[in-house]
Amino acid sequence: MKTATWLRYALALGLVAGVMAVPAAAHHGADGHGPCTDENGVLVFDELQQYVSAPARKVGNLGAMGQGDTFPTWDGTAPTEAMPGGGGVTITHRAPFNAQGSEYDTRGSAHVEGGFTGCLNNIAFDMIIGSPVPPNGGTIVTDARLVIDGTQVYQTPGDPGADVNAPAHGSSGAMWKMRFAFTNIFALMSSSPADFQPLEGPHTIALTFFSQFVDDATYTFLYDSTDAPSSLLFNRKASLSQYSKIDVSAV
Repeated sequence: MKTATWLRYALALGLVAGVMAVPAAAHHGADGHGPCTDENGVLVFDELQQYVSAPARKVGNLGAMGQGDTFPTWDGTAPTEAMPGGGGVTITHRAPFNAQGSEYDTRGSAHVEGGFTGCLNNIAFDMIIGSPVPPNGGTIVTDARLVIDGTQVYQTPGDPGADVNAPAHGSSGAMWKMRFAFTNIFALMSSSPADFQPLEGPHTIALTFFSQFVDDATYTFLYDSTDAPSSLLFNRKASLSQYSKIDVSAV
């Protein structure tokens, strides 16, 4: 899809859907064992596939601009319609909203929020970015912030070179998939249980990120279409070798 088409598409779309809490099996721990364990005391994390969703009005930044109060969320239904009929779009890096010191202003950053019920150890994100230029060096430079149950568990440090360098995978046209994952979430939550009670959920989760191909340029986060099926996988069991991993317990 050409850049001009994206811009016309973005102007034609509207606000996205509200937050949805996603159920999953909770493990309350066998007698004598802690939460999230089976009868043998082994930690159990249920895998759950979700897709970023954008019902009705679909421009994700509008909620931060006084035109509603919702952002893209997620659910278990894979997209079934291609753009332009399907899909949503969010500006991920737009001046002046992303000026120094306000990089996570949701008027110019992608913001996705929703829920998860269950014990949580990792979240793997597959996000589709629209860009007129290919990523340098095969990676998409990204800054991200993750908030769980109202507690910030990660924010990319401001130090030079601390950005998340997410591997870029060619999609179609000028769309690129970036893959990053937050790991060791349960270790962090267990170290400060008062902030994340109960550990089995339900949990509220919010991700804010912006991507940097070229400074002060405008790029789009695309989702909820067969062209751009942005998704997240809770408690991914397969290898994370193709993801840029962020260990939240080490921050």
